[in-house]
Amino acid sequence: MKIRTLLTGLAIGNRSPQQNPVSVKPEIGGVPFGPVYSIDDVPANMCSRYVRFAADYLFGIEYPRADAWNIRNAPNIDEIPVNSKEGVLKLAKEKVMNGGMILGLYNPKSSYNTIALNSGAGYTHVALYLGMDRDGRMYFADKFGKETRKRTSLDELLEKGNLQPRELLFLNNQ
Repeated sequence: MKIRTLLTGLAIGNRSPQQNPVSVKPEIGGVPFGPVYSIDDVPANMCSRYVRFAADYLFGIEYPRADAWNIRNAPNIDEIPVNSKEGVLKLAKEKVMNGGMILGLYNPKSSYNTIALNSGAGYTHVALYLGMDRDGRMYFADKFGKETRKRTSLDELLEKGNLQPRELLFLNNQ
């Protein structure tokens, strides 16, 4: 098992400086923690940028540059509708969900809801699925406002901001 350690500006492979996290904690229970990026690299309210950087860093998955509600419109992205916590749990139990996939979430307080609805997504927030621990708990990482949530359970993810699952996104070659 690979253990990730604290990184401070170290260039990794061919990644741009913006994709190098300020810090990364080691895995616990087989599930990694999401990386933390500087405020210059991932400003507040840039959940899609956070998810894109973290997916590449943790899983080697390169998602397109897009707002949360437009990721689904990229030609290499597939989506699975999911409209409840129970739906997310079912996809995980059926092993449809893999680490590195993106969960699209409706945020009732978002000022971008009209734009997101017009785009066909109906959600304005995304979180990166990190995986399930040995006890069956699902974990996600995201940037919610100014806060980077490095490893949050499904319940915690949904409770903060009264978020509601809408769609699971993934590369169609995943």
